[in-house]
Amino acid sequence: MLALAGRNELARGAQARMRRVLLVAAIAGVASVLLLLPLQTASIADDPHAMLDPSMLGTVIWQTRYGQAWLLRLLGVTVLLAVVWTGATRQHGAAGRGPVGARAVALGAAASGAATPGAADAGASMPSLWPAVVAALALAPLCLSGHAAMQEGGAGIVHALSDFIHCLAAGFWLGSLPVFLYCLRAWEQPASRPQAGRALMRFSTAGHAAVALLIASGALNAWMIVAPAGVDTGAAYQQLLLLKILVALAMTLLAIVNRYRWIRRLRSARDQALASIRRNTLAELVLGAMVLAVVGGLGLMAPGAMS
Repeated sequence: MLALAGRNELARGAQARMRRVLLVAAIAGVASVLLLLPLQTASIADDPHAMLDPSMLGTVIWQTRYGQAWLLRLLGVTVLLAVVWTGATRQHGAAGRGPVGARAVALGAAASGAATPGAADAGASMPSLWPAVVAALALAPLCLSGHAAMQEGGAGIVHALSDFIHCLAAGFWLGSLPVFLYCLRAWEQPASRPQAGRALMRFSTAGHAAVALLIASGALNAWMIVAPAGVDTGAAYQQLLLLKILVALAMTLLAIVNRYRWIRRLRSARDQALASIRRNTLAELVLGAMVLAVVGGLGLMAPGAMS
């Protein structure tokens, strides 16, 4: 979404506001991946003491497909942290070289979403695509373990690719929502309205593609997981999968209402439309967090697991 904002003052302001969030998210990503290995080792060994057993940890890393995928995930999130950290350091350094007055104007303009060209140049660098590219690559190892890794041959490749597309589309959608809210706030300022309007429309176009890919890949994944075991309404996995689908559909409905009802009313009923879009977008974030929690549970269950 930062890239969709363009290479302008709005994008610089958004990047400045999101810098700390991106850094915290990258650190959390590294920490979570590090924690996964001992937890998975204990699960495999069916012994909590295995979490601290170097030989067991080594066996899981070097002799299992999960361990190999884990190494790739660790590499991906570590590189992502380095890229985000470097970008934040450069941006901070650029601000430090500018005059105090220019820095103050840049910070104030960034907070309001309506930076002036001179202040923005003094206060921030252009948004880079590198964090998005590295983050996308860091998602790839997720497809090398879990249910997608249970199938072999052509079916396994198709499932892994579908899983990867599903992760990318979901990551784009959820990751763009905070920046979308920033651009929405910027749209309220007359000076930044043209830039914010273009960014919001770009997100709308890309969002359509992301939702379409998310639905298509999700349907394919569900079929490839459930079909071998057969549909069973008593299976806990399938009940949880149904919950995920329903929550995702609720998110999609909110996005559709925003796009085709409230965005069209921004001119005629501005205050009501802005409040509704903001409320629905926050609801999308909450529902997205619920989906992630459900997905975490699904990853620990067998498709035929009973209630």
